[in-house]
Amino acid sequence: MQRGLPVRSPTDRRQPQKSDLRRSAILESLDHHLRESGFDGLNIADVTR
Repeated sequence: MQRGLPVRSPTDRRQPQKSDLRRSAILESLDHHLRESGFDGLNIADVTR
């Protein structure tokens, strides 16, 4: 599983798209919540904050 933002070419100076940043943040939060409280304690509203 790849973590973080997608790998870009060293010559690509564009900033990551906001949707990419938001997706990464949501996946990181989901990972944190699953480790902390497990699947049964998962509340999607908490993950997206």
